[in-house]
Amino acid sequence: MKKIFIFSIMCLFAVFANAQGWVSSEIKADEFKGTKAYTAYSYSDDVGVFVHWSNDDGQYKLISYSGMFNYDSGYSKYGGSYCGISVLVGIYDNNDKLIEKFKMWLDCDRGDGPVTEAHTRNAGGMSNPVGQGKKVKKILKHLNTGKGYVRFYADLYDSQDFDFKVPCKNN
Repeated sequence: MKKIFIFSIMCLFAVFANAQGWVSSEIKADEFKGTKAYTAYSYSDDVGVFVHWSNDDGQYKLISYSGMFNYDSGYSKYGGSYCGISVLVGIYDNNDKLIEKFKMWLDCDRGDGPVTEAHTRNAGGMSNPVGQGKKVKKILKHLNTGKGYVRFYADLYDSQDFDFKVPCKNN
């Protein structure tokens, strides 16, 4: 699943590197690998990218074009090493009125390069952060059926803050 996830992201960036706005990309089934067809949805602008998938309702990914996330890393005796960021999420209506706000913890993959990507944890109910599933459902429901936007705010290391507004698809 992780390889499909990474492959779909790479496809999105290769095909739509300069596109701004909502883009959908059909990922074909592969009988050999035993994967089913799905659609990847992404929104991008100058600040970053928001991605979610039709086959993985409870997950999304943020990518920063503005700089490296100011991440927290360490070691937990329960889960091993970790890397993650705290993100403030705001759900807004069509008149720029805040409907709801909450904080989320997103995992990041710390490789050799800068940490510019963060994603929801996909480790099963007991291993995911408390309330993550409900929060993601609120975000995706608003983006797919509501009007307005969802705002993501996170600290960036040695740069301006990541302040990313993702408009609803129905705007």
